[in-house]
Formats: sequence, C-alpha cells, structure tokens
Amino acid sequence: MVKKVFLYIAVLSVPLALLAVTGQSERYAALSTEVARITEQQEKIIEENRRLIAEIAVLSSSARIEQIAKTNLGLERKPPEEVIEVTIKNSKPAATAVVDQTGG
Repeated sequence: MVKKVFLYIAVLSVPLALLAVTGQSERYAALSTEVARITEQQEKIIEENRRLIAEIAVLSSSARIEQIAKTNLGLERKPPEEVIEVTIKNSKPAATAVVDQTGG
C-alpha cells in the first residue's frame, strides 16, 4: 500500500515538475525580451542625452551669446574702465554692472 502511494506521488510529481519548468522558461523568455527592450531604450536615451549636452555646449558658448547680444539686442562690450564689479555680501556669484558715467 505504501509503495502504491509513493508510486502515485512519483508519477504525478514528474508532470507537475515539467509544468513548473515550462512556466519558468516562459517567464525567463518574457523577462529576457523585456530586458532587451529596456536596454535598447536606455541606449537611445543615453544617445539623446549626449546630443543634448553637445547642443547645450554650443548654445551656451560665450561667443554665440556675445554675437546674439550684438546682432539681436544691439548690445556692445564696454571697455574695462567702464565696468564696475560689485560684490554683494552673503551672495554666491559676483555681480558685474556697467555704469554709464557720461550722464546719458
């Protein structure tokens, strides 16, 4: 009697084990596909980030800003004797101001 119960358990456990392995294999395949998709997405985001960093460098170059200030805004660089640097206490950056000493 004990041998028959053991035999039934053994016979039933093999298909259940195979079913569990199949389920795990399907889950592994799905996760592998998702990892590949996320990795590809990450690579695209990293490339976009590199492109944006390069664009920021170009757009924030002092030569470009000076050109826009001259051509679009009609500004001009003042000679050093007309520039007064003002430092405000408890302030991180130093402020620079141009003072018009001509009275105009």
